Amino acid sequence: MTDNNLFFIQLNKILQVFVDDPFENMKLAYDIQMSLLDRILKIENEIKSNKGKITRNKGITKDKNTTNDTRRKLSTESKNLKDESINLKEDIKRLREIGDSLAFAYFNKHDLKTLCWKQTAGFIGGKEGLKKELYELKSIFESGRFAILNDITNSLRYGDITIEKEGKPYLLEIKSSDNRNNRIIRQEKGLDEKMEVIQNDYIENFEETNQTFKRVHTNKQEINYKEDLQLLIEEAFLKGKIIKEMEEGLTYAIYYKLEDFDSFKEVCQNINEPRVFYINQMKYINENYTPFPIIFKDEKSLMEFYNGNLIILVVIDLKVLRNKLKQKGYIFNHNENGEFTITFEHDGEDIDMVASNYHVTRIGREFISLEWFINGIEDVVNSVSS
Repeated sequence: MTDNNLFFIQLNKILQVFVDDPFENMKLAYDIQMSLLDRILKIENEIKSNKGKITRNKGITKDKNTTNDTRRKLSTESKNLKDESINLKEDIKRLREIGDSLAFAYFNKHDLKTLCWKQTAGFIGGKEGLKKELYELKSIFESGRFAILNDITNSLRYGDITIEKEGKPYLLEIKSSDNRNNRIIRQEKGLDEKMEVIQNDYIENFEETNQTFKRVHTNKQEINYKEDLQLLIEEAFLKGKIIKEMEEGLTYAIYYKLEDFDSFKEVCQNINEPRVFYINQMKYINENYTPFPIIFKDEKSLMEFYNGNLIILVVIDLKVLRNKLKQKGYIFNHNENGEFTITFEHDGEDIDMVASNYHVTRIGREFISLEWFINGIEDVVNSVSS
């Protein structure tokens, strides 16, 4: 089996050069994608090979002439092959985070948010039209423009290739034929809806909900603690753990090679109403947050996090959040789905605004400031009230 860990580490080093200056190092993005594609195809072949062996073993065990001892051996082998295939699929997801990082380094992350809300296309190998997509991808880079082959990402699930157009992502569907069936028509409609949101911040009947969708942007630059996080991680490497209140109502807890999981309890001891974000559980949840290779630029931090030795908790105190919102004249509530509801008065009526679980989770997953999050809510309320 190929050493996918070593390959990831080596490719991530090249990725970091690109991330430091995506526009100057644009050509690196093409090389990275070709390396990713080659490795993903190899892993897919390993998974297919394992599936073939499992099918063969199943046939042998059903043969009445097969001894019980052979059946037991083949059953054990098949179980090991299944486990190996699960690990290989996780390797593919992690490799695709490098592809995600190319997109998030080049484009505005808010423009990419909705592009993952679709079922994955499955294996790349044997895909009809792949050769044509690769030809188009190469041509785009040769013309001095940026593009991403969507299949080597977790985050770009609409269209085949994403290019830059007027500073924003633009989705291309590369047709392998001139046929137009219902599936192709649905695909085109889906692309049009996504582009409407990205280009105009507005769409009617969003996701067929009969609701109008309008994006509202905060006028304040994002404040996050990613650089502070790296310093805390380095301290955790030395001491085994570090717990720090980043600001009122926002606490980070970082553990390295933790043996006693009861230590988690100490994080919430002095917090009135804790909401805990267990960042390690978010490793392979595809919701288009900033990819971890961009957050953890240090190789040791990234790999120890992936391997489970580095544990990160982000805790907010909902009581503090409630009081801060009350000072602004809002009423705060939350539900079991993780959503926040902020009630404010407009033209003599109470209006409920829901902050989705996706948006709330950004506090932990993207290590953003709680104060900045609150100010963002105020910006949205003001835009509605104006």
